[in-house]
Amino acid sequence: MKLYFTPRSHFSRKVRILLHAWKLEVELIDVGNVGATSSHAFGPNPLMKVPTLLDGGPSIFDSDHIAQYLYDLVERRHPRLQEIVARMSSLPYVAASQPR
Repeated sequence: MKLYFTPRSHFSRKVRILLHAWKLEVELIDVGNVGATSSHAFGPNPLMKVPTLLDGGPSIFDSDHIAQYLYDLVERRHPRLQEIVARMSSLPYVAASQPR
């Protein structure tokens, strides 16, 4: 798995937090200054945006799509993940922070 990112992007940071929390191995590729970088630095993303994830198939753009892909990947490895997430979302301090 490869993640094209920039350290200052909060979208990239969200994905990196998930990768770290779920202990997923990934090659991090810092594209550098996005304003001065050529399109080749962004890998297969024609929009020249970060983050972009490669995992043997089509490129995945957008941090929310990448997060969903990673969740699905982890869920296949740990079938009880949904149960744990459901239990956590029933806790008062977590439920209060959920959008309504």
